[in-house]
Amino acid sequence: MAELKRCNDCGEEKPLDQFYLKTPKTYRRPPRYDGFCKSCRNDRTQEYQSRPENVVKVAEYKQRHYHRVGKFAIRDRSYRKFNANQAAYDLQFHSQHERCAICLRAVAEGEDRFAFDHDHASGLARGVLCPSCNGALGSLRDRRDLLLAAIRYLEYWERQHTLVSGTNGI
Repeated sequence: MAELKRCNDCGEEKPLDQFYLKTPKTYRRPPRYDGFCKSCRNDRTQEYQSRPENVVKVAEYKQRHYHRVGKFAIRDRSYRKFNANQAAYDLQFHSQHERCAICLRAVAEGEDRFAFDHDHASGLARGVLCPSCNGALGSLRDRRDLLLAAIRYLEYWERQHTLVSGTNGI
């Protein structure tokens, strides 16, 4: 049977995987589980960050943290989900001629990065996508039937507008 812990906020007893493991700043003490379950901790964090007196403080912290860690380190952590790394990203992006695999757009100046897309069912990497194309696939939940329905929708309205205006497009 899984070990249980009581949340100090909601009072429910939950398995340990429902609590964040907190690593101490020094190695003299062992890691320990947070006193609040993940759900309560996330609610408390959201509430704290949205208070008007904390908005600026939180934004400044995030800015400092981003500069301390850097965009490449942030990007590297996202690969762990599907067993990829910076080298795999670079190889895939180079093989795509450093363009989005769907719309073929290149990275704009000042743009942070493109996303390393992956299949959510298998966890396997697929290709490098611009934020717009990655967001579109995410919104359609990687479902082909929804993508085809969206295409049919656009084609239908393109035909309707062509009939009304006598021209192609809107």
